[in-house]
Amino acid sequence: MKNYKNIFLLLLVFLANVFVLKADVRVYSFKIQPSYLAPGGGLNVPKLNAKTPFKIAVSLSRSMFSNGAYESGACKVTLVYAGYNGTTELGTRDVTSADFNGTGFLTIGMDAELAAGIVNGGLYLRFTYFDTPQQKLLTQERNNESIPLKYTGPRAPISDLFTYPALNQFEVGVKLPNEEIELKWRKSELGGASTVNITIYEIETTYPGNPSSIIISKQQVPNTGSLKLDAAALQALKVKLSFDYHFSYYVVIETLEGMNGKSGLFCFVNEHPGLWPDDVPNSYPHAFWIFRPDSSGSGYGELKVKWLVDRINASNVSIDLYNEDGTFNRNLISSTPNTGNFMLPKTNNVPLGPFYQFKITSIENPSEYGFSEVFHHYLD
Repeated sequence: MKNYKNIFLLLLVFLANVFVLKADVRVYSFKIQPSYLAPGGGLNVPKLNAKTPFKIAVSLSRSMFSNGAYESGACKVTLVYAGYNGTTELGTRDVTSADFNGTGFLTIGMDAELAAGIVNGGLYLRFTYFDTPQQKLLTQERNNESIPLKYTGPRAPISDLFTYPALNQFEVGVKLPNEEIELKWRKSELGGASTVNITIYEIETTYPGNPSSIIISKQQVPNTGSLKLDAAALQALKVKLSFDYHFSYYVVIETLEGMNGKSGLFCFVNEHPGLWPDDVPNSYPHAFWIFRPDSSGSGYGELKVKWLVDRINASNVSIDLYNEDGTFNRNLISSTPNTGNFMLPKTNNVPLGPFYQFKITSIENPSEYGFSEVFHHYLD
């Protein structure tokens, strides 16, 4: 009986050793199936606000013993998405020796899907198998073989980029040095990027046109949806801080993966100081800066003036014309609604050629007023 017991124990040890020797398998390759590849490689993400279904192929291999038998192919393959907010398992496949069909190689297909809005990050395998030398189960995080996501759809529409003090073209001004300009964008439309590149382009237009666009600065900032710039920051970005109609700017916000949005054109301007501080007291804090950068001028003989409505406390305003030397010329209109826009058609009563300046005064609060920049009255 004792001999039978010893033989039985030896048989158990032999079978255990055979099992240990067979329990070993490796990943041979990991690929996105061709119809789901982006140009140049990576998983193609064609739409920002829709799910991205795709397929992967994983090839496994197992070795053969000298007697012609194969090691066990038992293992577990898990597809993992790694993004800015950590990792998510997208699917798992348990593989058995029978899946190999008596061969040393096996290719398995797996269906997976990314949630809408995911356009950054990568895909990798989490692989669990029995390691023969260590005689225990091991799990590999094969993130060094990560396949990147590539967004190939339309670029993110970032509208209303500039929100202060107005949204339209050539309506951005900065009263320096006491105020800031704040650039705002919809960060959710950038696919969850943690950082963005902000590039400022300068457009120089020399008469009679011939605009040229050049990059004057580029910086990487957190994708918070907001960036505040004061006078010192603007100067560091090489933005000219005095109004000159030859120069305008636009901003491009771009993720590291290439999603981007573009602002409209804008100008940065200094506060319009009083030209004659001894003669025209500034009794109202905003008296000398109620005008937009394109506030003064003419081109076809008309006189046009634009101002920032919320910079003057008035329901109605009067508009006066001053000479270049600061002397009163005439009243253009005694009362007009405070809408931010007024135009006087061409008239022979205001000579062409001289330089003038507008003054806008609140009807209800005459101490609230502002002067525009000096402009040349001409006929284009």
